[in-house]
Amino acid sequence: MAQQQEDKTKRLLQIKTQIDEAKSQADKLRGTLDQLESQLRQFHVKTLAEAKKKLDEMDKELIESETELGQGIRELEGAYEWK
Repeated sequence: MAQQQEDKTKRLLQIKTQIDEAKSQADKLRGTLDQLESQLRQFHVKTLAEAKKKLDEMDKELIESETELGQGIRELEGAYEWK
């Protein structure tokens, strides 16, 4: 009988430890989520769908800028015979 009580006590302590670890992990994840949401707000978006749309727009702008830069460089090389 005493052994059964001791086993139950050990099991309850193990469960308590697991619960405490899960709470700690949940707190860390909440902190990470808060950081990510803050980063999203810097780009004036509120959801992941909005963030993806914004990222696609920024990628498109980057490609356009790279194209314009490349054209400008080629024009300068042609005008001043740089190579």
